[in-house]
Amino acid sequence: MRYVTAFLVLALLCSCAKKEEKEAVPPMTTAEWLDEELDLDDAIVGTPAAIVSASAPLDITFRKSVIPRHLVGSVIEKNPFTFEPSIEGYAKWNSENLLRFVPDGNLPAGERVSAVLHGKAAFGERKQVNDFRFSFKVAEQEVLSLTGDFEPVSGVDNGVRYLGIVAFAQAVDVEKLQGEVQLTGPDGRVKLTVARDETPDRIRIESDIIFRTDRGKNFTLSL
Repeated sequence: MRYVTAFLVLALLCSCAKKEEKEAVPPMTTAEWLDEELDLDDAIVGTPAAIVSASAPLDITFRKSVIPRHLVGSVIEKNPFTFEPSIEGYAKWNSENLLRFVPDGNLPAGERVSAVLHGKAAFGERKQVNDFRFSFKVAEQEVLSLTGDFEPVSGVDNGVRYLGIVAFAQAVDVEKLQGEVQLTGPDGRVKLTVARDETPDRIRIESDIIFRTDRGKNFTLSL
């Protein structure tokens, strides 16, 4: 019985110690946060990939929490990023250690971009913080969207055509794509016609007539 009592007392002491330790670290106040020096070269552990999608946001990840919790979800009043070539957008704190830049439109396809995160703009003029430089390239000839379906052909029993629209991140060479876009089915390749759509960065795809059968068919569109 003595050993059991001793064990219970020890467990109680350990539990109290953990509780006191947890409560001994209060949340950082805004004043304490401002007084703490922040070296972005050391604090940043994640930047945009070497090649990024033209439609993707740009994330900066920090090693640990760098802002007070109440700032999570807030949009920074003045955009702390500058880019060459210029990119417009806004910056938002997605978490205590992730800052996201959201561009107003697609990034400049095929361009190599030099960027600066201005520490004072991101964390405030009173914060002891430096600037951080990084770079990336935006993907070329990237497909942003594909819409299309098989449409019935008027006057042809069980006949359909594939009609589709492909949107790219930049203007494309339609003549070059004519030989690169392929629609393949159970019987091999289906002849396609590729033409420019309303804008230079969009193409229209139209197939020859395909006949329906009692069994379903799978087709693959590639480019």
